[in-house]
Amino acid sequence: MRDRIAGAAAAAVATVCFSFAAAQAPAPQSQGQRPATMEERVTVLERGLASVTTRFELRDAAHEPSSAGLEARVLDLERTVGRLTMDLQRVERQADNAQRAADSAARAATDADRTARDALTRVR
Repeated sequence: MRDRIAGAAAAAVATVCFSFAAAQAPAPQSQGQRPATMEERVTVLERGLASVTTRFELRDAAHEPSSAGLEARVLDLERTVGRLTMDLQRVERQADNAQRAADSAARAATDADRTARDALTRVR
């Protein structure tokens, strides 16, 4: 029974990792192709999670696990969900930091443009 749980947990972790990898921002693409938006990447993650959930529900329906094995599996899944929650919060913080950096860069560019225009006006 333990081997089954370990195998199921390993399969779940691998599927989640592959889903996260698929949802990552793509490498710069050739001209004419636009990168995937955040919504598209989230949709890919949701599809992957739904697929994993469906597979485990079908497999679990085939055999009834013992209560001790089920309890251990629930605890493992709770820990996994906790780790995924922490990862999501970390990604959200990184996105917030990136947004702040982009806003700062836009302000700096505006200031540089204004300074250049002022200098050009003084020269004339």
